[in-house]
Amino acid sequence: ILASSGTILGGFTAPVTIGLALGYQHRPRLSFVALNNAGQAVVTYTPQSTIGMAATRSANGTWTGAAPLPCSFAGNTAIDGAGDITVLCQGSSINAQGAAVATQEAIRRTAGSSTWTAPVVLTSDFVSSVSVVADAAGTFVVAWVDFTTVNNMGVETVDAVTSPPGGSFGPATTFPVTSFINADLNIAPGHATLVWNTPSGAFE
Repeated sequence: ILASSGTILGGFTAPVTIGLALGYQHRPRLSFVALNNAGQAVVTYTPQSTIGMAATRSANGTWTGAAPLPCSFAGNTAIDGAGDITVLCQGSSINAQGAAVATQEAIRRTAGSSTWTAPVVLTSDFVSSVSVVADAAGTFVVAWVDFTTVNNMGVETVDAVTSPPGGSFGPATTFPVTSFINADLNIAPGHATLVWNTPSGAFE
């Protein structure tokens, strides 16, 4: 996996190798990248194994080599203005019906540290369409589609959790609607907007 960085002054740097190949060359697994205004960046991905990997870029443009994360199947990532990072990962658990389900986890690393926190479970239900964003002040917001089973019927909701600057993720806000597709999550200091569409095709 290669990375190249540029500025508004023009041009991109020569590509830098930051990690080993993503699975099979012709069928790579996705990588995710986040960048802040200082020029710090983070890239997360999962190679052929299930262990997530991450590489970071300093404000002066130097990339670290990719290193293993304390979680599996690394996904979306976000970085705030100070360089604090949140990475979403996929775990597993047994639900109330005794079935194995994939769960959504978050790990974090504070600016200037090389140590990641232990994974924190955001939900123990099966999830999809996961997004995470951060603002310059240090607020992180995560949103996902949550699948649960109630009275043997599948129930789909849109959930969102927020972590204020220096804080942890609070309880989820749940929207009892389905079809989190054509969705977007964005953030500005003090505000976040989550958009999705319903089965009828309307946006909310």
